[in-house]
Amino acid sequence: MVLRRTFAIATLVASMTPAISGSVAAQSSAVDSVRATDLALSKTGCVDKNLDAFVAFWEPTGSVLAANTPLATGTEAVRALFAPFLSLPGLDCGWEPMHVEVAQSGELAYSRGSYRNRYLDPQGNAIEDRGTYLTIWRKDKEGKWRVVIDTFASEVPLPRN
Repeated sequence: MVLRRTFAIATLVASMTPAISGSVAAQSSAVDSVRATDLALSKTGCVDKNLDAFVAFWEPTGSVLAANTPLATGTEAVRALFAPFLSLPGLDCGWEPMHVEVAQSGELAYSRGSYRNRYLDPQGNAIEDRGTYLTIWRKDKEGKWRVVIDTFASEVPLPRN
């Protein structure tokens, strides 16, 4: 009886292993896809400085939560928020996803990482900002990851008066 039960449990576990490893592989593939999309977003904005292609990464109702500005929701609001940034003189920016997690459903994910921005102020002085970001992604009907919400926080101390 014990041998039969042990054999049944072993058979059940063995039959589940391909499903479990397949699920792990699918999860790993989704994580890689989100990471690649996040890096493509960085390249599109910071290297190519292509505002239209950059904004196309957002869902039509996607949002940006940025410090000292109202919530930007929707394509035109996201465009209006980033247009001045992407046209800053001497802009050198980028970010790196340090952690990506995908929901078991495979439809939602988030990426978290660090960013850095360098540009020239109106007087020609070099300005540097660095910090962390969090982006929430959703897979659309075509299987592309789109930004639902993006937010970032500077780690640079505020100037003292």
